[in-house]
Amino acid sequence: MFYLFKGIILGFAIAAPIGPMAMLCIQRTLNGRVKNGLLTGVGIATADMVYAGVAAFGLSAILTFLTTLKPILMGVGGIFLIYLAIKSFFKKAEVKEAAKVNGGTNDYVSAFLLTLTNPMTILSFIAIFAGLSVGSVRVEAVMITVGVFIGSTLWWCVLLSIVAMIKHSVDVTFLKWINRLSGSILFLFGCVALFEVLKLIK
Repeated sequence: MFYLFKGIILGFAIAAPIGPMAMLCIQRTLNGRVKNGLLTGVGIATADMVYAGVAAFGLSAILTFLTTLKPILMGVGGIFLIYLAIKSFFKKAEVKEAAKVNGGTNDYVSAFLLTLTNPMTILSFIAIFAGLSVGSVRVEAVMITVGVFIGSTLWWCVLLSIVAMIKHSVDVTFLKWINRLSGSILFLFGCVALFEVLKLIK
């Protein structure tokens, strides 16, 4: 149970910083249903769990392969962020009825893939696990990996619970500015990712 608890703390801490994915979760919650934002968060948590598992089990071949693909992953992630940014910036602001909101499958898949294309996620887990001397014993690795998923999901539940409390008081004007702010932040992070790719391939 100690390793499960450690994983929960790690997952929560890594997910907590407010960045482009947090803005994406908030925007999808306000424009759709809380379920859309939550599925986005669970998609992120699933990718965190995958990378945590790779780091916890010490799968060196996969780590080496991912490191080799770093420019490609960052490039794909940057382009995807810019795509989401443009889509968000020009999204029509409207308060939708539940029946008109998408089911959320695309929200989960897009968040999962976008998080997987961020090499910093796996590097963060490697650094943290090395610093905490996390062993590669199978039971310990499984417990800490599951814990990361729980902790990351817990953070998104906390964040989106706060967003849900203000959702019903949000009007179209507020949504419009949220969409523009979210789009601008996603675009900025996408450009930074592409800039880093250019530095890596020089």
